[in-house]
Amino acid sequence: MDLPAAKAIILKAGLDAVTEGGDRVIDRAVRMLCAPLVKWLIDQGCDVASLDRSGDTPLHQALYWMDLDVVKVLLAAGAPLETPGAFGDTPLAYVFANCHSDPTPYIRVMLEHGAVVTARVLELGYEWDPQAFAALLDEFHVEHGPPPPPKPPEPERAMPPPVGRIEVADGSWKKQFDALWDLLVPSRGAAATLQGEVIRLAGKLTREAYDNGNINWNPTIRKGWRFVATTLAGDDVLSAADKTSVTNAVDTIVRDHRWPDVSGDGSPCYIVQELTVRWVLAHPEPIAFDGGDPHY
Repeated sequence: MDLPAAKAIILKAGLDAVTEGGDRVIDRAVRMLCAPLVKWLIDQGCDVASLDRSGDTPLHQALYWMDLDVVKVLLAAGAPLETPGAFGDTPLAYVFANCHSDPTPYIRVMLEHGAVVTARVLELGYEWDPQAFAALLDEFHVEHGPPPPPKPPEPERAMPPPVGRIEVADGSWKKQFDALWDLLVPSRGAAATLQGEVIRLAGKLTREAYDNGNINWNPTIRKGWRFVATTLAGDDVLSAADKTSVTNAVDTIVRDHRWPDVSGDGSPCYIVQELTVRWVLAHPEPIAFDGGDPHY
């Protein structure tokens, strides 16, 4: 990064400048993983305790994006350790949101600064790695009980029987979506048909956004959304306007995954679900799906 140029742009726009998407300069600097710029912004007076448009502090963001240098800069500046974020979690809980690399250094630095191990942190830590997390707690003399027993597996729902034609009763798209889910989606794993797989992905990924705020977002989730968009826009059963709608909706979901629109009707996830129903019902003959690339 050209740090002097970035500073000049910020000074021209003002430290209180906000982008069209609602980001403040410190939010952008944290997500750019640029510790020197974050430190400079703090030196200029940016508030490390302030909340972004989703309700997270800069420390939440830095831990979510897993940049240790930025985390250390924020901690040195007195960033609050226990402020609840957008979904009620303290910053330490965000360490476990993107466990695609070892979270141990982030857990350690937070514990070194006195972060409280809440019940939610315990739950997430034990889900990550019961032995490693318990060892870290012992290292910092944090009292804790034994790891909880493994959760019993969800009861299997049998693979839906083969269908000659894919048909559901008339009704709202939501009722039809539920009916298609029951007809085509197994209890776990990919569906046997392409129609079932796009229903599965549109349903499961929408629940991830609505129930979890996309806290588990990763490249596989992004790939799943892209798979749905590519499938729906890949033939001519949808109108040109519908193809544009599903493509734009998925673009918005991916772009704004940190702040998912969970407003219900008219939200990008619901647009994709509705158009998925339309696409599936326009393809009543089952199309075999072999699993292909693993999806969420």
